[in-house]
Amino acid sequence: MDGDTRAAAEAAVEAELEAMLGGFGYPTIHSAVPGVVAFERLGIGDDHRMDWQAFARAVAERTGMGVLCVACCDWERVGDCDVEATFVAFDLPETPQAYRSDQYGNLITPVQAPSREVNPAP
Repeated sequence: MDGDTRAAAEAAVEAELEAMLGGFGYPTIHSAVPGVVAFERLGIGDDHRMDWQAFARAVAERTGMGVLCVACCDWERVGDCDVEATFVAFDLPETPQAYRSDQYGNLITPVQAPSREVNPAP
């Protein structure tokens, strides 16, 4: 995931969280994992309001990339304490296999990238 793609993915995740939570957002956490964007885990009140499947569909639409997994985990931060986080794994060749599987307890059914074809062939 190059810098521009990562920035777009992070912006899409932040914007969708803000939209779904009524104007309150969660900033992303630095991620060196290719194809993965993380943010601090939602508070219990916000978590219960989230429709993770709708979130994944909206992020896929905003980015044009499929979303394989949304899951919670302990996120290791270099030079800082770990944090409870939620991550979004995109369907990119460089996304590690561990983030493509159900290893972390996937909260969604994977969402394919939206078709950008304007005039589909019959």
